[in-house]
Amino acid sequence: MCPDFDNDFTVTSYMCFLDLLIDEGEDVKDLRDSGILYNGLGSDEEMAKLFNKMNTDLVPSPTIYSGVKEKIHNHCKTMWINHAAQGYHTYFRSPWTFLAFLGAIAALTLSALQTYYTIHQPNLKMSSTEEGGGAAGAVSTDQTIIDNNTNNDYVGIDMRFTDVPLSDGEVAKLQSLDKAFGGGQPTLRYKPLIRKVPSTLLRNEDFKKYFKPKMISIGPLHHNDLTLRESKGLKLKLAAHFVKKIGVDKKSLYSKIKKEMDGLKECYDPQELEKYRDDNEELAWMFIVDGCAILQAVYMRYDNDDDDDDDDDDDGNLLTNNDLLTFLYSDLLLLENQLPFRVLELLTSLGDGKMFMNAIRRFIDDTVINPAENRLLVL
Repeated sequence: MCPDFDNDFTVTSYMCFLDLLIDEGEDVKDLRDSGILYNGLGSDEEMAKLFNKMNTDLVPSPTIYSGVKEKIHNHCKTMWINHAAQGYHTYFRSPWTFLAFLGAIAALTLSALQTYYTIHQPNLKMSSTEEGGGAAGAVSTDQTIIDNNTNNDYVGIDMRFTDVPLSDGEVAKLQSLDKAFGGGQPTLRYKPLIRKVPSTLLRNEDFKKYFKPKMISIGPLHHNDLTLRESKGLKLKLAAHFVKKIGVDKKSLYSKIKKEMDGLKECYDPQELEKYRDDNEELAWMFIVDGCAILQAVYMRYDNDDDDDDDDDDDGNLLTNNDLLTFLYSDLLLLENQLPFRVLELLTSLGDGKMFMNAIRRFIDDTVINPAENRLLVL
């Protein structure tokens, strides 16, 4: 039709208006359900195609249905309503599609919250500690925290709190961390020859027989063991018999040990001798008593029949045969129950020390070089 044709355009305008409302068969169905349109031509899809095809040659009147169009325009002039209507019409006509969309939105929201909490959790915890006035951390005021979690995001947090006053003891403990970091491992001039067994072995009761003496303690590692306190008197008696038998003044023996204390101490781990760091007198006395006791006990075991000494009969009253064997072949061979061999050399370097050193060599032959022949004596 031509716009110049003289008519009221009522039917034409109606047809064009319906074409604005109808795009597909679902629109025809909605109009039928609302009582606006009656379809007597066939299917809803065919009716939609008919209106869409007729509209290509029709020209409506601009005034007819203008009121209705204005109401529709006012309703849809808000952009989000228009998009929502289009989206609903396109994607959410099925209720299952709408429920799936809600589920996807919920999953994305939870994932975003989890990611945010993972990134900012350390900073949030620190911030909450400051606000609550809790523990004072070792982080200075106005410090910036960098979280290199996944994408090297830079997160800055202004941390403002008042430093907690520290005592001198606390400051010293904190400074010990710097000393420990920069100090490295202690350098020893000599590798310690006598040391304690590893701490892991101490937990096993079956291993104690290899490092804990049963009767007599030798050296500083088990010197203060309360279970061996009775052995101190026995060692003193053995040492007294040695001094009498060797024929050397006891002051001379003590002086020889005292002069070489620095070298003797290097045979031990410095940590084990910490209590004797400023007390060479106590350690020197321990060396001379324990060293003399060892020499006397070994001499009693390996005394030559050719040696005629009036004091030999007195030696038999010091230890029973079983106690002597226990001391020599058990306690004296333990890892932690040792003296530097230099102590024995110094004590036998004067007087009649040669016979005691000969007994020591026989003891070493029986226990180290040819131990099989002597094992029957131990048991």
